Amino acid sequence: MKRPFLNFLTKRLAFSIFLLWGIATITFLLVHVAPGGPEALYSGPRVSPEVLERIRHQFGLDRPLLAQYGHWLWRVLHLDFGFSYTSFRPVAEVLAGAIPNTLLLTGAALAVELGLALLLGIYSAVRAGTRGDLFVNYFSIFLFSIPEFWLALLAIYLFSVKLGWLPAGQMMSVGAAELNVFQRIGDVLRHLVLPAGILSLTSMAYSMRLVRSSLMESLSGEDAEYLHAMGIPKKKIERKYALRGALMPFLTHVGMSLPFLLGGSFIIENVFSWPGMGRLTMAAILSRDYPVILAANLISGALVVLGNLLADLAYALVDPRVRLT
Repeated sequence: MKRPFLNFLTKRLAFSIFLLWGIATITFLLVHVAPGGPEALYSGPRVSPEVLERIRHQFGLDRPLLAQYGHWLWRVLHLDFGFSYTSFRPVAEVLAGAIPNTLLLTGAALAVELGLALLLGIYSAVRAGTRGDLFVNYFSIFLFSIPEFWLALLAIYLFSVKLGWLPAGQMMSVGAAELNVFQRIGDVLRHLVLPAGILSLTSMAYSMRLVRSSLMESLSGEDAEYLHAMGIPKKKIERKYALRGALMPFLTHVGMSLPFLLGGSFIIENVFSWPGMGRLTMAAILSRDYPVILAANLISGALVVLGNLLADLAYALVDPRVRLT
C-alpha cells in the first residue's frame, strides 16, 4: 500500500474518531440539560422528595455534570454502556436485539435505493428530453416533496388494509416461532417489504438525480466527444467510459445517504412497529432512559461515521488524486 494512501487513511481515521467523540459529547449534554429526568417517572402525590432524591442518587444523577460525563465516557471506552433505567438490564443486551433488525432494514432499503437510482438515473440520462426522462424527473420531485410518514401510512392502508397483500407492521407474524427456518425467513421478508420499500423510495430521489446529472455531464464532456470522433460506438462510450466517471460522485453519496436512511428508519420503525434502534430510542426518550438513549445515538453515529469513511476510501481507490487531500 503506497504512502500517500496511508496518509489519507490516517487522516480520515483521526477525523472519524474526533467526529464520533463530538457526537457522544453533544448527545450527552443535550440529554442531561433537557427538562425532567428519570426520577420524574416515579413522582406522584404519595412519593416524597426524599424518595426522588434517593432515586437520583441511585442513578448517579446527583453528581456534577462533568463528573457524570467523565464516568460515562470512561465506561464507554471500555464498551460498558451501563444498565437501563427501566428494564435494569445491561444496555448492551437491550441493544443487541435491536441493532441487527435496524441493519436489516437499512441494508435492504439501501440496496433497493441504489439499484433503482442507478437504473432510473442511467435511463433518464441516456434518454434526456424524452417522455421517459420527464417521467423520472417528475417522479423524483414527487419523492422529494412527500412526507415519509404519510407515504408509510398510505402504503399500510393500500397494501395491508385494502388489498391485504402485506403485513401492516411488526417483524414476524404471531406463531412464527413454530415455523421452520425457511418459512421464518419468508415471513420476515414479507414484513420487510413495506418498511424497506418506503424507506428506499423517500431517500432515492437525490440519488437518482445525482446519477442522471453526473452521467449527462460525462456524456457531454470533451473526453466523450473525442471518443465519439474516434469512431467508438455510443453504447460503448456510455457503458465503459461515461458511466465510470459518473459513478465517482455516486460512491461518495452512498456513504452520505446512510445518515438519511438511519434518520428515516427512526420514523419508519415507529410507524411499522419494527423492533429496531429507532423504536427502541423512541421508547427510551419517552421513559427518560438516559443510558439507552446515549448508547443508541452513539452506535447510530458510529454507523454513519463508518459509512462515510468507507465511501471516502472507495472514492480514493477509484480516483487516486483524492489520496493527497
